[in-house]
Amino acid sequence: MLLESKKVKIAGLGTFYLTCECQKGGADKEEDFNVNQHLKALHIRFLPDQTAEDNLSSREFIKKAEFVNIKSLLSGKAETEAEGGDNEENEDGGQSQGGSQNGEQGGSQNQGGSSAGSDTAQAYALTISTSGSGSASVSHDGNAVTSGSSLSEDDEVEISITPAAGQVPTATLNGSEIELTEDGGVYTGNFAMPGQASTLVIDTGGDDDGDDGLDKD
Repeated sequence: MLLESKKVKIAGLGTFYLTCECQKGGADKEEDFNVNQHLKALHIRFLPDQTAEDNLSSREFIKKAEFVNIKSLLSGKAETEAEGGDNEENEDGGQSQGGSQNGEQGGSQNQGGSSAGSDTAQAYALTISTSGSGSASVSHDGNAVTSGSSLSEDDEVEISITPAAGQVPTATLNGSEIELTEDGGVYTGNFAMPGQASTLVIDTGGDDDGDDGLDKD
């Protein structure tokens, strides 16, 4: 079905679809375009299902995940193996120690959950670099985001790109590609701000004068 240019949606999982990537520069005229010469790659893309019931986005995973301190787990396992057969002779003490371990692990989980969902999350700088002769905009909650802006962890950031004619834009965050969806010649995508200073690189396609600003139109 993908080879027939159809989108394949699996309920509760997401949608698979194809995009074409052309060689840089492409063809000067439509009639000069040759698949064997100008087509660079055919990519299988995936867009996670983001309905309220089955939201697979990174932001929702962080909200639902439980975090455990691995050192507490390893420490508890080592102590249990060392004590071995003493459990029957000192059953009360073993239970008490086990309760202490569970308390430490529970505290670690609560601490992780608090860190992920804190209302006073630390802000991190987002550096934005663009290239190409198309135009691009970055926003959060409807407000424009410029290079150097500070965002909190998990803030949802939206990208909108109008590429140069005949070009397919790309966007990466800290070196990882961001999934873009095309509608009427405009490509959009989004990501949740990581808990660190990050760099967003947008290539709108085509040549430019090297300006790294946004909204070239």
